[in-house]
Amino acid sequence: MVRLEKINSSDFSQIVEWNKNTTHYFLQQWAGREYSFPLSVNQIEEKYSYDDVNLKGSSNFSYKIINEKNAMIGCIDLLRVNYERKHATVGKFLIGDVRNRNKGYGKQTMNEALKIAFEKLGLQKVRLCVYDFNHQAIKCYESVGFKKDTFVKNVCVTEGGKSAGCYLMHVDR
Repeated sequence: MVRLEKINSSDFSQIVEWNKNTTHYFLQQWAGREYSFPLSVNQIEEKYSYDDVNLKGSSNFSYKIINEKNAMIGCIDLLRVNYERKHATVGKFLIGDVRNRNKGYGKQTMNEALKIAFEKLGLQKVRLCVYDFNHQAIKCYESVGFKKDTFVKNVCVTEGGKSAGCYLMHVDR
């Protein structure tokens, strides 16, 4: 079972480490266009301080994913929290080490993030965007209740040079 804890600056180097020996496509897949390749601790620090992440009343919350062995295995964000309209967006979701993927941690993490959004923050809707080629992520999101809303064509180019789109998805409380 996983739990989510607010991330702090001492965790940033681990996120950078998970992205070493990868490509800008990998970084884009989990972080969108938030960072540029190669990822650095400085980029993460700048983003987190600029967005006032994890402060009381903030609209951006970032969490580290902790597994049953008390090890950090990834990260996930609840972004653009709109308290008035009662919605937020999931972003920057990564299970870092390849050895921790395909073990159910993604589904557990999404369930924990939805608990925070619905129970702690009092939201009614959570949204996300996922590239159409990320079949495992789509399957994970649908397994916790997300539904596809819209498909947007030509949002990025894949490693193979092909144009890819993304699905906008949501889940209601």
